[in-house]
This record gives sequence, structure tokens and C-alpha cells, in this order.
Amino acid sequence: MILLSAFSAGVTPTSPGYEHFQVRPQPGPMREFSVCVPSVRGVINTTFTRHDDRDVITLSVPPGCRCDLFPPTGRRGAVSVWSAGRPVRESVAADVAVTLEPGDHRFEFRDA
Repeated sequence: MILLSAFSAGVTPTSPGYEHFQVRPQPGPMREFSVCVPSVRGVINTTFTRHDDRDVITLSVPPGCRCDLFPPTGRRGAVSVWSAGRPVRESVAADVAVTLEPGDHRFEFRDA
């Protein structure tokens, strides 16, 4: 499970106790997965689903934490980031993150 959370789901701490962490999904051939990562601040839950035209990620950021969410690997070129049916960012490169505060989040990454 550590390999799934660290590599495929891309959940890794960037500070002690997951106070700040990143999610950089690398799904490879997997079309969907769900991962729960325990931390001293709470459980980090993330799901990934690949559709033909978009990738959908749900993510729970525990209280007292911040997360940098990167676009999943495997999309061609830049992507647009959507939340609640609206574009959040247009034409985002693979190395540009969306910073998230505590709470439950759902994002779609679509080909730009």
C-alpha cells in the first residue's frame, strides 16, 4: 500500500507529519484507484478516475494541513482545471499545482 500511495496516487509529505503534502498522481495504465494515507493530523483520502476526456480527483485534506495538487501524468500537453463545473485554471502545465486548504475537494483535469 505504501507503493500505491507514494507512487501511483502520488501522496508524499513535504513537511513533517504531512502538515504540507503534495499529490502528484501517476496512474500509468490504471483507470481508477482509491487511497487512504494515515497521518498524525488525520486521514488523507484520494480517489482517481480516468475518463477519455478528463481525469477526476477527489481529495480530503485534514485539518491543519495544506496540499499542492498537481495534474495527473498521462494527459497530453496542458490541461484545464475544473471544480464545481467551472474552470479554475486554463492551460496548466504538468508542473503547476493548485494549493488546497483543509476540506473535501473534487477536481477535473481536462485536455486544454
